[in-house]
Amino acid sequence: MDDLKFMKRALELALLRKGLTHPNPAVGCVIVKEGEIVAEGYHERAGMPHAEVVALERAGERAKDATLYVTLEPCTHFGRTPPCTDAIIKAGIKRVVVATLDPNPLVSGRGVERLRNAGIEVQVGVLEEEAKRLNEDFFTYITQKRPYITLKWAQSVDGSLATRTGDSQWITSEE
Repeated sequence: MDDLKFMKRALELALLRKGLTHPNPAVGCVIVKEGEIVAEGYHERAGMPHAEVVALERAGERAKDATLYVTLEPCTHFGRTPPCTDAIIKAGIKRVVVATLDPNPLVSGRGVERLRNAGIEVQVGVLEEEAKRLNEDFFTYITQKRPYITLKWAQSVDGSLATRTGDSQWITSEE
């Protein structure tokens, strides 16, 4: 199915910026017209244009009557950047496919509602679990009010963390 193919590409784009957009989530966007990708974008870092705006700017007039695939519900509020929903409506996008709703109370369903009220067809939930996993840190912070913690433990085959003299040795890689 084409929706899966294009959303996978949007997720690939988001992954390029994973860990570089804090406190914002990593988001990717693909604009498709007549089955062909006409533009792509991702959120580069906090304070910079969001993925949707980047893709819309690259698409220009080709965005009219196109389908926009985005890994997270478009925002509806003014922060460091204007609302993505306004840019999507202004560009004349006819259909928006969203991987997952934004858990942020400032957005949380309002983006989808705003687009539908503007007459845009919206589908939610394409590769939703993959999109949530991509931004586990963001979802954990917003929904549970705590940081997402990753722990890495390395030890040698005999269960040691250092030599008998206390000297540390490289027993793990950067991965």
